[in-house]
Amino acid sequence: MSQAAAYANAASAKVVEITAHRAASLLSNGRVLTENESIATRRAEGVADILRGLGTNPASIRVRVVPEVTKPDGVSDPQKRLLTIRVTP
Repeated sequence: MSQAAAYANAASAKVVEITAHRAASLLSNGRVLTENESIATRRAEGVADILRGLGTNPASIRVRVVPEVTKPDGVSDPQKRLLTIRVTP
């Protein structure tokens, strides 16, 4: 995150978009446990707070959550809970 903040600050970024991707987990009993949207929102807001703390212009930061949930496979489910940070100079 420090690299994203450094780039955003050096480029005087107009927009720093933080996108949280939700996921689901396939449990051993075959049931699917879907991540609550509020958890993804808190994850993205936490990153936004860190970027602000690193000097990124608060007015440039946008947070969004992808509402669609990636279908679980029971193997790579945790890796699908991710964030992307896109900096637009």
